[in-house]
Amino acid sequence: MRAADAGPYVAAVITVRRSVVRLLNAACTWVDLVAYRPAVVRATRRLPRWWNCPLGKASERLDHRWRTGFWDGADAPAYPGAPCEACGRRASIVVLDMPGGPPVELCGRCVRCVPDQPITLANRRALLAEAAAQSTGRAVRGPGPRR
Repeated sequence: MRAADAGPYVAAVITVRRSVVRLLNAACTWVDLVAYRPAVVRATRRLPRWWNCPLGKASERLDHRWRTGFWDGADAPAYPGAPCEACGRRASIVVLDMPGGPPVELCGRCVRCVPDQPITLANRRALLAEAAAQSTGRAVRGPGPRR
């Protein structure tokens, strides 16, 4: 039932529910902006992961339960998935198909750092390590002694 087809009370309830779903997703996005800045990821690399978009996932579950339609359609936000395969810290929001292998799940920052060349089984580990290094602001070191 759409809010326009229902009475004023039902329309108000649907509007409040949609606002709660939208607020949870906005809070998740705000925490991501703060907690997953490259400097914070570098500083907390040795600590256990503590954030994988639980507010965004709760928002999606409530949207499904209440049928508000926030997560449906072409204009819906990206759904937070498993941890990013490159950096291992942020939630993945993009899935890249890999010829001859399993798909690669990447976060929004790491997907911007993946080179344009296709990811294959042979170069997968090197390309993901390079993307993780660039997305966290670390320099990519080649083989050889560290100074």
